[in-house]
Amino acid sequence: MPIVHAGMLCQQEVGRVLGAKAVAKGPAVRPVGLPARAAGGPRLGELVLGRRNALVIEAVREVCRAPGRALNPLVVHGPAGVGKSHLLAGLAAELRAAGLERVERLGAAEFARSVRRAIRTGATAALRVRLRGAAALLLDDVQRLSTSPAAQVELIHTFDALFHAGRQIVVAASHNPRHVPELHPGLRGRLLMGLCVALEPPGPGARRRILEQRARAAGLQLSERLLDELVEALGGSGRQLVEAVERLRGLGAGARLQQLAEVRSLLADLIAPAAGCDARPELRVLEEVAAACGVSVDAVLGAGRSRPVALARQLGMYLVRRLAGLSLVETSRLFRRASSTILLAERRIERRLAVDPYVRALLERCRGGLGSPAGAPTSG
Repeated sequence: MPIVHAGMLCQQEVGRVLGAKAVAKGPAVRPVGLPARAAGGPRLGELVLGRRNALVIEAVREVCRAPGRALNPLVVHGPAGVGKSHLLAGLAAELRAAGLERVERLGAAEFARSVRRAIRTGATAALRVRLRGAAALLLDDVQRLSTSPAAQVELIHTFDALFHAGRQIVVAASHNPRHVPELHPGLRGRLLMGLCVALEPPGPGARRRILEQRARAAGLQLSERLLDELVEALGGSGRQLVEAVERLRGLGAGARLQQLAEVRSLLADLIAPAAGCDARPELRVLEEVAAACGVSVDAVLGAGRSRPVALARQLGMYLVRRLAGLSLVETSRLFRRASSTILLAERRIERRLAVDPYVRALLERCRGGLGSPAGAPTSG
């Protein structure tokens, strides 16, 4: 199958790639139309994605209809919190319900640990029997293998064994594998053999449906006005919406919440950045950078040194100085680093912007999320 990029597909091309009719126009928001769920598994059919993720919906349907055949591998990529892990969990449950007895679903970090442990204990043969004998392999956060060359090589051989046996492979990542330079070229090429599709953050209609579903499950009665205000204020990921409802549930099951003012204290850190509050603009910048790089704000401000985190931290240092107006001293205090470290990070980002289209794309994505015009100067 040719390499496909979601951003290049029009509605008619979606149908051609999937071997089905073009995606029909439907309601603004709809769940994935799949069977309810296997016992104990998540409800994939209730995962709200919206029309902007029509290609993801059709791809998941096709994998359920014909695992290992039409779309193999399927790669779903997007920032943290858009529902990639939930999608994999639900898909695993549906495949098992359809009769696939051995569906392996695991995160890349777990995969890497298993490989290291197997090498250390001489149990590589048993690990290979387990993984290469699976009816389907669903691997989350594949970009985290960037620091484990041995795990990447093992995954290449596992991929080949499963692919040639007609077994389904589904991978989730923070970015299109083409834009993860730390991946082994052989692994990157294999992941790009099938359909590579972006899972976008929920739009306003999808955000409202997620809030309604979660509030109903939590026994909360939210007024129409409050729902409208929350949809506008919580303009982030699905994970942010879920966290908001969990906090509201702390007010008491069955509570009727009418005004946003009633819950502002509980949701202040979630609402202020999304609603355009200017109190801490540097936090908005860090949230955009973290989402674009597929890491958390805590990781950006922490001590981690993995390549995705290091890049996010350097880009954050670069942008808070230019888009949030922080001085060198203020930036140093925010990141708890020396001023010389901040200046070095800025120089590194400037050099990479001149030669690396991936870093330029990250920068434009952050600008767009913050309302800064694309191509606007960022020099301080």
